Amino acid sequence: MELTEFEPDRTLPGLLLDRATREPDAVALRYSRGGTMRTVTWRTYLDRVRELAFGLVAQGVRHGDRVAVMSSARPEWVFAALAVQSVGGVVIGVYPTNSPAEIEQILVHSEAVAFLGETAAELAKVAKIAANTPALRLVAGIDAPPPDLPPRITGATWDDLRSAGTHSADGSADGFADGFDDGFANGSADGFDDGSADGFANGSADGSDDGSADGFADGFAELIAATALDDPAVLFYTSGSTGVPKGVIHSHRTIQHAVQSVIGLYPESRTARHDVVGFLPLAHVAPAVLLVFTPLHTRLVVTFCRIEEYGEVLRAVRPTAILWPPRFYEKLAAELIGRAESWNILRRGVYRFAMRVGRRMAEKRWSGRRASLGLRIIYTAAVRGVFFPLRATLGMDRIRVAWTASAAMPESVVALWQIWGLDLRENYGLTETAGCPIGQFGQPFPRPGRIGREFPDPRFQVKLAEDREMLLRAPLLFDGYWRNPAETEAAFADGWFRTGDLMERTADGDIRLIGRKKDVIITRGGKTVDPQPIEVRLKESLLIEEAIVVGDARKYLTVLIESSAGAESAGRLRAELDRVNADLARVEQLKDFRVLPRPLDPARGERTANGKVKRAAVVESFAELIDDMYGATDDAAIADHVRRGSR
Repeated sequence: MELTEFEPDRTLPGLLLDRATREPDAVALRYSRGGTMRTVTWRTYLDRVRELAFGLVAQGVRHGDRVAVMSSARPEWVFAALAVQSVGGVVIGVYPTNSPAEIEQILVHSEAVAFLGETAAELAKVAKIAANTPALRLVAGIDAPPPDLPPRITGATWDDLRSAGTHSADGSADGFADGFDDGFANGSADGFDDGSADGFANGSADGSDDGSADGFADGFAELIAATALDDPAVLFYTSGSTGVPKGVIHSHRTIQHAVQSVIGLYPESRTARHDVVGFLPLAHVAPAVLLVFTPLHTRLVVTFCRIEEYGEVLRAVRPTAILWPPRFYEKLAAELIGRAESWNILRRGVYRFAMRVGRRMAEKRWSGRRASLGLRIIYTAAVRGVFFPLRATLGMDRIRVAWTASAAMPESVVALWQIWGLDLRENYGLTETAGCPIGQFGQPFPRPGRIGREFPDPRFQVKLAEDREMLLRAPLLFDGYWRNPAETEAAFADGWFRTGDLMERTADGDIRLIGRKKDVIITRGGKTVDPQPIEVRLKESLLIEEAIVVGDARKYLTVLIESSAGAESAGRLRAELDRVNADLARVEQLKDFRVLPRPLDPARGERTANGKVKRAAVVESFAELIDDMYGATDDAAIADHVRRGSR
């Protein structure tokens, strides 16, 4: 697979069929269950997908139908996605944390015909709103059977679907046709979830039902041949941090161009094995592209686990590839700092010396100057003798290059990991790009605060609009918003995608984000302020877990703080505000703060399913707390803002 001028020549299920034919007994993926690590070969992967695909056909799922999957990161999510796509359907990821109302919104808007849920709790959510989803015909449970459903909706288990697929596709094209006509077949399959198929648990070919990737090859090949590269493959719903969620359509073609950009993060993954731990929700575009689709093109082996197990699995796998949002780097960095501070006085002294050396090395790198031989020798010793052993306590010693995206990363966090010898880089992507059209490709240990440059393919282009908005052209761009032509048209300007992000170019050509076009504060005096850089600076403090700057139509800015320290640490929090204010222009300075009485709650609409703050909802929820920072004299400004917002 060439990184430049790449064009896909088969659909995603076509890639799976080809891979299972060429390397049937190679490791495709792994998973942790009950403390035991288990392996799935490409042969077994194909068998599971094929069974499920024909099972869906037997239940009436047809080309173009939408099927929702609500599950944690696990092999069954992957199998379900490829099975839906094998039928020519469109897979929709639903967050396990979504409320019944949010599930209803997605199912109704997408007109999903089937829903696959993981646990009894998730199945209960969909059962609660099933009567309000006119297109829904099938609800299937992975770990539990569905509860009572309206008469028009069929309930099934995971094994029911597999068994129906086995019976309806008897190894020939005729079996595929029969499965189309005969409807649902009863029966149950051999154990998958309980690991009773010893061959599957051990990663051997014997774990599949017939032990062969060729059993239904003809019928399956005919099934997937009906789907074209430009057919929709995935429908990702945007998080909705700035508005109502929209369904983002990606085809088999655009997903593979997105995969191409991910391969650019780890080019050697095309020929050498890389290990990654998968625990983030696959309903989110970045984990889905990395963990579900990228392995079809590479030697990337994903070990899936539940999010509460990721620390243990990290230590067991010792990954060589990582793409995480900033909060995980922050959390692990805090853990390692605490560990280092618990060392005895001698080890702490060595660590502090190593940190001074690491800082000098980082500054040399960021300035583009070559470090002296002496500094390089001492730093290498510090990495090997201090930082690698420290990182090893979390399973982070094999990783050399790591990536972050999806949210603003505090520069101090990037700097710390780089000092510790981890080449942490930033890249840029949106739901509409699926992959990363911009990143620090080939730029080792880059200066924090920059997202890099365009992917090294001439078709990937960035342009700066007059208002500083970043515009994109690239073959990975989405095909539109589901049944929303007006929003689709508004997202483009003369063929350029409007990202909504504001940018600037540095002197050496790197791109630096300076805020969101739709997330700015206009004070009562008419000053426009971007709150995100201020919030990022505040969150560098160990006392501050979340910060929400407010001040739209007000005389000055204030901030709501979510703090582990609590309100009793008001003096320490005030000192953190003073630290940040010292570097801000007067109009940007924070005049007051309040500690939130509770954490932000996704159920109240204050956070999206993937953790982003919804500023408008937070302002509404804590209106009295905010008013307390301004007093009655701001009533006129608030009223003026309401009037302007209603125009």
